[in-house]
Amino acid sequence: ANDIFFARHVLPVEMGALAMDEKKMEHNHYRTIADALAVALPGDTIELGDGHYWVKEPGLKINVPLRIVGDEKDPSHVTIELSGTVVLDGANSWMEGISFRRPRIASGEVKSQEILRIINGGRFDMFNCVLDNEGCGGNVARLSGVSSGRWGQVQVCGGEKESFGLWVEGGSSVDLKKCRITHNHGGGIQGCHQASISMRNCYVNTNEGVGLLLKDKSQCNMEDTKLAGNRKGNRKMDDTSSCVENSNDNGGKH
Repeated sequence: ANDIFFARHVLPVEMGALAMDEKKMEHNHYRTIADALAVALPGDTIELGDGHYWVKEPGLKINVPLRIVGDEKDPSHVTIELSGTVVLDGANSWMEGISFRRPRIASGEVKSQEILRIINGGRFDMFNCVLDNEGCGGNVARLSGVSSGRWGQVQVCGGEKESFGLWVEGGSSVDLKKCRITHNHGGGIQGCHQASISMRNCYVNTNEGVGLLLKDKSQCNMEDTKLAGNRKGNRKMDDTSSCVENSNDNGGKH
């Protein structure tokens, strides 16, 4: 814990980070998240102080194991204004206390981009984060290529009309605890092509499409999870998929 070389500090725009001279910055301090990622080594921690961070197109690519830490008590204190997508490619990483949203710039063009994409067997665990894709097309988060994640207290919102908040495919799996998949213009969660989804104490509600859609030999296990108020139905699945619901209220299966 005493070795500062493993912690890389990124300064928010409120501290004038973008205007700073790199050569005059303190050791292991950076103007942008991209600058810190460019030199990060496996096992490093990237620390974000309270404030805003701007990420330009095409976004961020993470392909080494990292920890990205904001404000673990309140993710609204650390906001990333994201253009493009955060892509986790094959690595195992952890993130907590960060909100992602789209820059509030008036534009006639709506791009189709995910906030987060996990590919090639990557594992991205998150705690107390917000993924808000309002203002962009596409899904909010997508796992494919036998990828995985364990998410606690993560809110996923702002998915496009023809998309989902969370899309899990290609043998990928996600374990959700105390998460909220809500206020997506399309569906809440889709699992397809042998996806595996586990939800405990979650809310999938107030989505314009289907709350939970399972296809192509996908499965879902739910415990004390509420699907409600989804405009096109709370739960749908094909004959090859399954959903088991356990509740501590009655100990039964539905």
